[in-house]
Amino acid sequence: MNSLQNIEKKYPVGYIKYKNENIWGFLRLKYYWNMLEPITSVKKEKKKESFFKKIIKNSFYGFRHWFNNYDYIFFSDTQERTLIAGQYIDKSFEFIIDSLDQDKCLYVDLPNPKHFKQSSIPTKHIVSRRLIDLFISIAIKITKRKRIDLTLLDRINEENNININYKKIIHSFEISVLVYSLLLRIYKPKAIFISCYYCNQAVIKAANNLNILTIESQHGIIDKSHDAYYPNVAVDKSFFPDILLTFGVYDKNLISQNPFNPFDTIIPIGRYNLELLSKSSIARDLLLLTRKYIKIVSISTQYTIEDELARFVKKLALMDPNIGFIFSLRHYEKEYYCKYQMPSNVYLFKDEYNCYDILRCSDIHMTCYSSCALEALFFNKPVCLVDINGLASKYVKIKSKNIYKILTPKDFFRINFKYEQEKIELYIRDHKIKVKKLLKEVLHVK
Repeated sequence: MNSLQNIEKKYPVGYIKYKNENIWGFLRLKYYWNMLEPITSVKKEKKKESFFKKIIKNSFYGFRHWFNNYDYIFFSDTQERTLIAGQYIDKSFEFIIDSLDQDKCLYVDLPNPKHFKQSSIPTKHIVSRRLIDLFISIAIKITKRKRIDLTLLDRINEENNININYKKIIHSFEISVLVYSLLLRIYKPKAIFISCYYCNQAVIKAANNLNILTIESQHGIIDKSHDAYYPNVAVDKSFFPDILLTFGVYDKNLISQNPFNPFDTIIPIGRYNLELLSKSSIARDLLLLTRKYIKIVSISTQYTIEDELARFVKKLALMDPNIGFIFSLRHYEKEYYCKYQMPSNVYLFKDEYNCYDILRCSDIHMTCYSSCALEALFFNKPVCLVDINGLASKYVKIKSKNIYKILTPKDFFRINFKYEQEKIELYIRDHKIKVKKLLKEVLHVK
């Protein structure tokens, strides 16, 4: 399979310019996702609403909160929230928002798949990003696309059998930057915070053009295996956040060692939700369920390999009914799994318990390449990676003696899974202290 690394090493992508700007910094991820299409294609069983219907459905969520002045704007999505003590808190930003003052912060939320009721979240001023998407969509429709001919991109498409409409992408990105620039000129924030930079590059570009500080909080695995965070060529840093907040020293060191590191500053800050969860209780019903088995395996699913992992777990469950397997579902409802006729020692939970409580009461955590593999280590759980389509090998390259990789169901039973203490600094502790220091030294907040 073609890869982004191969393209960046083979072609002089650093010379791809539009309006005297090197635009590979935002185009590169479009090529990355296109080349992953064979394993990330939409499942036929999952019905998708039209983009326009999604916009209309969600645009006016929290609408009244647009009409205030704010010093800080946060861009995140519903997948970044965890249910703790009856409230869905943002994994990265909740304590930062509280520390800055809720009334000074606007939270722009992407429904993924839908917004939470405002009564179930602690965030005070929250609006839907779909309203911005609506303005962008209209602007794209009514503006005339300029003539864009970039021969190197035509050559990359042809030689690598890639079908990327870069002209449409560049036009859409340019309009998006203009819309976000208008938004930021109206609010004049001191800084913006982002939970995933490559989903928000247009707002980052707009903010950087206006000399507004941009800060990203790590949301998953970001080491050498992640092309979004480890470019192979020099890129225009104006498409990237000024500051990256990482889980720990491990990720900071890896990214800093890259000669093409696009981040000016990297600060380990830990993970707020994990520290809260480590001090919270687990539902009694869930604990009683786990006591029925000699061993519990928690499973985090991923959209790209949902079916393959389900079939794999079914084989394991049939091989040993004394082991309980508990799925924490994200993308599909429980009904989706009816076709597999799972044995009685397989349990499917969607919203009954949060994924971390399921993980915490298990003996082993199983996934393919989810960032839950890292979070399991926070709770001292050994990790079993099922190397489906080679994805675990490609995306989880952390050298930890607590991460085990398997190919077949028989491999699972050959391993004596156990957690051993190690010195690898995946997470830095005392998140609240680190936040206070960050706000004081970077944003000059007392």
